[in-house]
Amino acid sequence: MEPRKPTSRQLDLLIALGLSAAYLIATFPWIYHDGFAEHDCYVMGAGVVQATWQGTGLLEPMLYFPVSQPLYYLLFLNWPGPVAENLNGLIPLMNRLSWLAMGVGVGLLYGIIRRVAPPAWAGIGVVAAFTTPTLFEMGTYGHPSSLALHASFLSLASLMSLISLLI
Repeated sequence: MEPRKPTSRQLDLLIALGLSAAYLIATFPWIYHDGFAEHDCYVMGAGVVQATWQGTGLLEPMLYFPVSQPLYYLLFLNWPGPVAENLNGLIPLMNRLSWLAMGVGVGLLYGIIRRVAPPAWAGIGVVAAFTTPTLFEMGTYGHPSSLALHASFLSLASLMSLISLLI
């Protein structure tokens, strides 16, 4: 009996998972464990801790621009356990979630590019995008844009699916 050949969808999934794993392994040594040099993470974390202590939620004045990133703050304000009450526990959590989110983003971007390009070009596009200084650094500390990137990718994928149905 001859082994079954994987379908192109299965191959794409394996490639996307492989690229995500490669990104996570390659960037792991650069994750900030205690914050970030520009103190963005500290400002965002301090706002979450203050909002937790005061019970002010998204209305907390110390939150850095909550109107533009409410889901990010709500994630940490509603995190189970006492993590949001302690800046020393919150900062590493924010950094690691951002790193994981960027790893997932690698796979999502591969899937989007793959809809319009062959696998090799999709892989090159993902590597080119995620080795840019902005995206690389965004995945090393708890920046809200690393999570917002997923919303953009999912919206783009949905739009592409809708367009393909209409054409």
